[in-house]
Amino acid sequence: MKIPTTGNFMRHVPESNNTSMLNVLITDDHKIVRQGLIQILEESPEIELIHEAGNGNELLEKIQAHDYHIILLDISMPGRSGLELLKEIKKVKPEVSVIMVSIHAEDQYASCAMKFGASGYITKCNAPEELLTAIQKVASGEQYFSDTLTRQS
Repeated sequence: MKIPTTGNFMRHVPESNNTSMLNVLITDDHKIVRQGLIQILEESPEIELIHEAGNGNELLEKIQAHDYHIILLDISMPGRSGLELLKEIKKVKPEVSVIMVSIHAEDQYASCAMKFGASGYITKCNAPEELLTAIQKVASGEQYFSDTLTRQS
């Protein structure tokens, strides 16, 4: 199946009968970070569609126009922070799983993100090693936070 492009990255995937394919939206204000995350996600045969958004307004437009299973969301963005956007996502599409992807250590923001409805939290430093594992856990209904954090909540 060919997926059309509209200036943002969209992945071309072969047609499949697999009904558990995931649609993912990456939201980060740095294009190079989005491209790095896309490269990691392309390694997963479970991911069918990858869209990207460079700011909060784009994110909110895309979640109205498309159905995503997982949103990867940066915390530090210009304008509205990722935490503010997380609350908005959960109002509009409560069924969507959101994994926060941040430069900030988990102990700074993950507890707050969890309270606002995030399904996971990874740091950009650990993203190459943890991203696909986090997505698999979250897609199966689990959360992806450190053991220390989940014991505190």
